[in-house]
Amino acid sequence: MKDRVSITIIAIVSILISSSLIFVGCIPPSGYITIDSKSALMNPTFCMYDDPYFQKRLKIGRIIVEKKRRSPEDNRRWELDWPLSDRQTVWQLALKSDDADNFFIRLLQWLSRPPVSCLTYGEVPPGYEEKVKALPLEPEELYILSVDAAYYPRQTGPLRFIIRLDETGVPDRLEYHLDASYPWEDIFNQTQSHLDLD
Repeated sequence: MKDRVSITIIAIVSILISSSLIFVGCIPPSGYITIDSKSALMNPTFCMYDDPYFQKRLKIGRIIVEKKRRSPEDNRRWELDWPLSDRQTVWQLALKSDDADNFFIRLLQWLSRPPVSCLTYGEVPPGYEEKVKALPLEPEELYILSVDAAYYPRQTGPLRFIIRLDETGVPDRLEYHLDASYPWEDIFNQTQSHLDLD
């Protein structure tokens, strides 16, 4: 009788440990997003990576860019750490969903127009569709970017960016930073001299 109780306890403990390990393994890891340093200032290119060192790219399944709304009386200069309430979607792009039931037809469609790992604001590569048509980006406005990976349960934390004007009123640089949930958060101030900007 003691042997049966011991075996039952061991079995229950084993099941609990296995379930915990499976649950921990099922939590999707985060992806990492950056703005390509060679992109145009007013049409930045966003790239998604598997690791925080930007070594392995992931394919993008969906991208959303939102703009922080201003109240009519709000003329203050936006900063990257402003609260993100009251937003307007200015661009949304996603992989086209294939309605074909046949696996081979879907595979051929995927091979003919595979997802990409970098997307330029306002451009629609083959295999993607605009859910919200891109509005022109405006200098000194606060934008929020979020990206989902294609075919992987990966999502990036929001990336905030602002296109800054120089003292003469000409777009000069792009400032951005990653959401505070990233332990390696840093603020990047990329100026015209560091980027190949149009």
